[in-house]
Amino acid sequence: EGDVNTVAVARHRHGTGVGAVLMQWLLDAARAHAVGHLFLEVRSDNHTALGMYERRGFERIDRRRDYYGPGVDALVLRKRMAS
Repeated sequence: EGDVNTVAVARHRHGTGVGAVLMQWLLDAARAHAVGHLFLEVRSDNHTALGMYERRGFERIDRRRDYYGPGVDALVLRKRMAS
């Protein structure tokens, strides 16, 4: 199993594909290390990141209520990696 702690892109680089490149590198590294499942958390109000993760096969498996403060949940996502 792998756990993604932080993927961050400078605000002035949002929408430029930098996050997609970082995620592709991370997915390639996970495959190279035979990771079976990859987990991460994303803010429920970060629709851009959530969409990027879901397009790459991550699925919502849990919600941590108010994790980032009142009214801002953490969505727990998982990607089953191909073996």
